[in-house]
Amino acid sequence: MSQVVWASLATRISTNWLLGVAACMLAMAATAFCVGAAHPVLAISAAFCIGAGSSGMGMTLWAAFAGMVADQHRVSVALAYGTLTASLKIALACGAGAIGLVLSMVDYRKEQSAVLVHLMSIPSIAAVLIMALVSVATYAAHAAYAASQMTGRSRTALTTGQAARR
Repeated sequence: MSQVVWASLATRISTNWLLGVAACMLAMAATAFCVGAAHPVLAISAAFCIGAGSSGMGMTLWAAFAGMVADQHRVSVALAYGTLTASLKIALACGAGAIGLVLSMVDYRKEQSAVLVHLMSIPSIAAVLIMALVSVATYAAHAAYAASQMTGRSRTALTTGQAARR
């Protein structure tokens, strides 16, 4: 359902900004779920936003990965996709194992297991913050790389053009 919105946004903003928007959406939704899990409307809205943000992030990551593989002619496509898929599956297995570990330590059957909601929200918030940090760092690295690739002639033209506009 949210894929249409994400696809539309992808034509208007850069991949890094799109990942940042999805990460912020996930962080806010996870925080809202953590704080308002007792309120059904807020919890359902937060769950919807978590799903929408996750789908946007997933779509953007796969599209960016496909673009990267297409640009890298020396990379084996099968090896690249196999490595990404294996990494995602291992991460999913680690997440499931962590959930099992937490559930074995907390009595989640009681009505008053509010601690479980907070424990469930912490990994989502942490992961989203890490993704946002990676997105910002990637943008900064890309900008620095692009600046270092400019030739002396293009730097002069850029500087002259900026001076002429002032």
